[in-house]
Amino acid sequence: MVKTSMTAPYAVPYLARIAKMLIDMGQTRMFIKKIDENEDVDKAAMEKRENFEAIARMYKHISQQGIQAFVEELPSIHTDWSKDAKGLSCPIRIVLGAELEDQPRSALEDYQLAAPQAQYSIVPDAGMYLLTTHTAEVFSAFEEFSHLVVQRS
Repeated sequence: MVKTSMTAPYAVPYLARIAKMLIDMGQTRMFIKKIDENEDVDKAAMEKRENFEAIARMYKHISQQGIQAFVEELPSIHTDWSKDAKGLSCPIRIVLGAELEDQPRSALEDYQLAAPQAQYSIVPDAGMYLLTTHTAEVFSAFEEFSHLVVQRS
């Protein structure tokens, strides 16, 4: 759905209704399998029961918020935040999965130019579900970053 929201944004409300219907009918697994069918890393991550259950809970929560929650959530995922970054002087840490395909690498490069103070952690073998599949690496990156910020102040 993320890629559709970039290439065909008017289709998103229709797809969101389908997603909500599947989730409400107890077909969360079918929904997740379909959205991950072209993302090998994310597909493999969903084979682990604990990963699947965490992501299923997330989608069920969004579904309970209604169709509009799906529609409103998607643009934030692929928004070009580099314009907002130009005005920031605070430290920034961005953690991305190396296999994330929903964001073009050019977006990261634009952000780096806009916010040269930003620090990046690219987590190998991680995709869209980075926070669920590589929780320790994400928290480690932010813990390291918080120590650097404290040392500078």
